[in-house]
Amino acid sequence: MAIVGLTPSTFAQEAPDIEQDEVLLDPLHFEVDGVAIEDEKETQRRWTELMKYKLWGSDSVIFEARLRIAEPSGYTGTAKGDVIFRSGYHTLGGPIVSGNDLEFSGGSANDDTLLNGPVRAGWLKLLDNYNASNAKYNGVYYFEGNVTFDVPDRLENPNGDASNVVNNFIENVHKGGGKIYANWDKDYYDVGMNLTFPGLPNLNLDGSFDNSLKDVPEPERDLSVPVLNTNGISWEPAIDVSSNSGKIVFVHVPPITNDDLNQSPKKVWFDKFVENIQAGGSKGEIIYILMPSSKHNANRKSGRLTRIFSRDGFNFQNSANNLR
Repeated sequence: MAIVGLTPSTFAQEAPDIEQDEVLLDPLHFEVDGVAIEDEKETQRRWTELMKYKLWGSDSVIFEARLRIAEPSGYTGTAKGDVIFRSGYHTLGGPIVSGNDLEFSGGSANDDTLLNGPVRAGWLKLLDNYNASNAKYNGVYYFEGNVTFDVPDRLENPNGDASNVVNNFIENVHKGGGKIYANWDKDYYDVGMNLTFPGLPNLNLDGSFDNSLKDVPEPERDLSVPVLNTNGISWEPAIDVSSNSGKIVFVHVPPITNDDLNQSPKKVWFDKFVENIQAGGSKGEIIYILMPSSKHNANRKSGRLTRIFSRDGFNFQNSANNLR
């Protein structure tokens, strides 16, 4: 199995250099068409690319319940699906790169705040009657495709109201100090729909997508999450914060021992395997992950790279809307 380095998040601002330790990817491995990748360089490349992301979905990333992740380092992105914001009240920092489209719900997209950027997607989808007056989208936005929305009907009324809907989105970018590059003011023929979308007049775009490609991040369309080999794993009880199990849970990470350091490579990381991670039923829920100090680690360094594997996923109910 390939050995991979602990890679600091891309776009971290003024962060100190991180001393890299060798870390086995095992029990994870990457696959292509169900066949494990054995080439160490290709495994390393895929892992390094994946480590750019703090939120990743091979198929899609969907935000529904209220969420706040203001941290600017680390991408959010997909390989081939949409990045979708529903129900409003989301705060998300860092670059967003969609392998397909970027979608917002209509009037319920109020109070969304997207920080930092840049953001790249294919089409912009504005569902229902988009009138998000309190949304703010910072950074620079690049759309390779066109724009679609439900109200008004763009093909029946390409002027006036249709432009107003799109300019509402553009204004939410500009009031956050951002810029937006797209070809929405040009006619667009969609092969799949067999339709020509007429260009929208009087848009407040900062430029066309064609002239903005120098620093546009590319979608990682061949990237996927690694597959877990479950042979020999003993799953511990769930990490559960809910009205039934308590509002605060402590996860203790054991210190690095001399036996860990005598392994090759040194076992400086820790893997925890749990049946589930779930939250719901009340507000004010907190999961504390307690790290060993330099006093207790045999290598005399603070903390420990920790990977938590959840067999049944991450199940956060809407009632846990301020989970920390």
